[in-house]
Amino acid sequence: MSMTVEEGRPAGRGLFAAGLALLGLVAGAVLFPLLLLAGLSAALGAAAWALTAGLLPALGLLALRRGARRLAFPLLRLSFWMLKIFARPLNLDPLVPERMLVEVNNKSFAGRWPEVDASDVLLLLPHCLQYHECPHRLTFRPDACERCGRCPIGDLMELAGRWGVDVAVATGGTSARRSVEDARPAMIIAVACPRDLSLGILDVYPIPVRGELNRWLHGQCFDTWVNVEEIERVLKELLGNPADQSLQSRSMGSEEREGP
Repeated sequence: MSMTVEEGRPAGRGLFAAGLALLGLVAGAVLFPLLLLAGLSAALGAAAWALTAGLLPALGLLALRRGARRLAFPLLRLSFWMLKIFARPLNLDPLVPERMLVEVNNKSFAGRWPEVDASDVLLLLPHCLQYHECPHRLTFRPDACERCGRCPIGDLMELAGRWGVDVAVATGGTSARRSVEDARPAMIIAVACPRDLSLGILDVYPIPVRGELNRWLHGQCFDTWVNVEEIERVLKELLGNPADQSLQSRSMGSEEREGP
């Protein structure tokens, strides 16, 4: 029986710890014969092996609980790749490691958001949120959105306008990376599918990213959906209540935006 994020619920912290335990076992398998060659007894070598496999998960969970991102994030990266390598032997469903990374990354803040101004926050959206028959190219000018209500982007643009944060709509990983390089944000709130979001979080580190998975209501990368209320909650926790409801979003594609 395969293991999914929703069903077995070893997702998040449980899978994070499992990936680190795998890392400890692999590291122990490499070190054990070396310890024997160095003259250590088999019993002590086995104890050191077991200690390594147990210590890494404990260290990772402790760092996560205390919001120690500088320690938790490198361990999260290692756990993710161990789960990717052993996904088939562990009978993990596709995208389980990716969903784990997004969930644990979000938990690693532990309520301790970085102190940033609204002008230093980038709301990064995937183009698949846009209604497929929309005539506007929002990847170049997000502020061209007419708020017709056929997709979530209009509501997200309203939120961005209220808080005064930048918006970028990306077509993929390269486009998202370019948007980040242009904006040079101190904090990113990103919406994407599990694969793009997890790899993006790893790619832009140490820039902190609060990730939100989009929903595939009509299949992958087609008229997807996101919980706008969750994005609003994150903005409120990060920046407080909007000081001026009339602020207009300084979107990445705006013609008035000055270059970096």
